[in-house]
Amino acid sequence: MSGAGWGVGSLYAGRPGQGAGASAGAPLWAGRGAVINQDLEEEGLREAGFASPALYWMAQNSSKLPAPPFHDVTGGNNLASDAIPGWDFATGLGSMDAAALDKAWILYIKGGGA
Repeated sequence: MSGAGWGVGSLYAGRPGQGAGASAGAPLWAGRGAVINQDLEEEGLREAGFASPALYWMAQNSSKLPAPPFHDVTGGNNLASDAIPGWDFATGLGSMDAAALDKAWILYIKGGGA
């Protein structure tokens, strides 16, 4: 995927727009975290808690999961670093696959994750 042209669509005062970066990513991840917590509760499990251990566990074990929770972003940059295959400073673990992330989080908690 190339970083050019990617972003989150929005509608403000009746006009379409596009956002990117932390302004788009933070609410996207917060919303997904709320849905993950709801699904964990439905499974009778505790809430997600501190995310970093779970996210890196998922990245390390993605080949063992039903579907990879992250899409590797291999093109573009953040003006300081280029996106390359695997983890990088520009895109971190990549973009989320929301459904796969949700299922992976349930497996992480069921497996005794932090």
